[in-house]
Amino acid sequence: AREHIEAAAEAAYQRAEIAQETIQYRLAWQHAQRAAQLMPDKSRYLNLAGFIADILGQYDKAIEYFKLALASDLNTYGEDHPDVARDRNNLGGAYQALGQYDKAIEYYQLALASDLNTYGEDHPYVKKVQDNLDSAKSAKSPLDYKKD
Repeated sequence: AREHIEAAAEAAYQRAEIAQETIQYRLAWQHAQRAAQLMPDKSRYLNLAGFIADILGQYDKAIEYFKLALASDLNTYGEDHPDVARDRNNLGGAYQALGQYDKAIEYYQLALASDLNTYGEDHPYVKKVQDNLDSAKSAKSPLDYKKD
């Protein structure tokens, strides 16, 4: 039975990917939710559901899925893993979209610290997260913004 569930979840995930690539986000959302429901411990499925929820402006749902992905990846990999940093960056983006800049900044800072530890200062992932952090800080207080 487990093999059938895994196969069904992977099929739903693949359908979600295809629908997303063809800009059929509502259909992608249905398939991504199904994959995450079938395999709630697979961060890849949870992240896709969160990403599509984010695209659709369902930021609370995105946060829910991104938090589940983060918990799964922390359990699997520990603190300083690139997937954990990705999850935190995703959470930062969803919180920033909701205007919750303090939470966004907190998650971006955690992602940045991890990526710096993993990749060093000159890596594109580090630059991306730094840009996201700067954007959240700027949005929080545009008059007092100073780049760290």
